[in-house]
Amino acid sequence: MTPAKSQPDECLVDGCATKPLARSYCNKHYQRLTKHGDVNVNHRDRPLADRFWEKVDKSGSCWLWTSAVAGNGYGQFHVGPRNASPRPSHRIAWELTHGASIPEGAVIDHICFTPLCVNPAHLRATTTKLNVEYRRRGRIPVPESGFRGVYRAKGKWLARLSHGGVAYRLGTYACKEEAAQAVAAKREELFKFPEFQGETA
Repeated sequence: MTPAKSQPDECLVDGCATKPLARSYCNKHYQRLTKHGDVNVNHRDRPLADRFWEKVDKSGSCWLWTSAVAGNGYGQFHVGPRNASPRPSHRIAWELTHGASIPEGAVIDHICFTPLCVNPAHLRATTTKLNVEYRRRGRIPVPESGFRGVYRAKGKWLARLSHGGVAYRLGTYACKEEAAQAVAAKREELFKFPEFQGETA
């Protein structure tokens, strides 16, 4: 019977006196070897963008974060020192895409209403007020017409919406598409959200 090979007392990497775990490497260097193919590659020395986007599933319209998730449903990612608190992944995605810090006082809004989405096309910098208004609109169910704010009324289509506690009746139309255009125009005026124009179910 061939005797088992004994592990060395220290990791094979020069200057590392840690006890070996596998293939004569300590845990840290073995992980680097299996993950990057090089015992000298430090994960945190790799470009931030590479480390970030490898944790994203881009197979759908929403690019979904696949790593750590906070209790509020948003992704988390560590940037900087190991003892630093993680940051929301969608905020980092916005900064990586725009090459700049988020403007002071701004929040990053998901126009897709998907907390784990980090697709830059679904993110925008806005104010807290507009973010809250947009989120409320997203929770309103789409009526029978297929257009938000357009309802059947005595054989015609009623256009209406509310903002800031005020109800706006925009008239009745023979065609639901015309009613939807009236709602979209008023919504853009009130909410400043061009994404709502022509919005359908």
